[in-house]
Amino acid sequence: MATITTMDKLAKRERAVRARVERLCVQIERLTRQVGELGLELADLAADREVLLTREVLLTIEIDEADRGVQPNLSDIPVFQSALTSLAAAGRPVCAKELCQALDVGQELNTVEGMRSVLERLVARGLIAEAEPGMFVLCN
Repeated sequence: MATITTMDKLAKRERAVRARVERLCVQIERLTRQVGELGLELADLAADREVLLTREVLLTIEIDEADRGVQPNLSDIPVFQSALTSLAAAGRPVCAKELCQALDVGQELNTVEGMRSVLERLVARGLIAEAEPGMFVLCN
């Protein structure tokens, strides 16, 4: 009959704890990866929401214009106000992608295109100018 010494018990417990730590580290890595992926998905969803809200505002404006024959003050609408404020802060011609970055709404293609649509609408109203193709600046 073999006698299990205290050192044997400690070694056995140490191996068990080390194995548990290794399993937990693998789980942590997997969860960290999943959190990162979900964070990116959340950012994409937020950008999509911003584009949809912008499109909804634009559609509402178009419907209101058609119904009333009146042009609303775009500078009072939050999406447009944010764009105008960022252009004023830049003090130089800025492209749609730079504005998206400044407003922290993402730089995905659909977000940038939504911003470009907002900027084109502001150009059409004479609130901003297109200094050169794709570069927008606040009118003086």
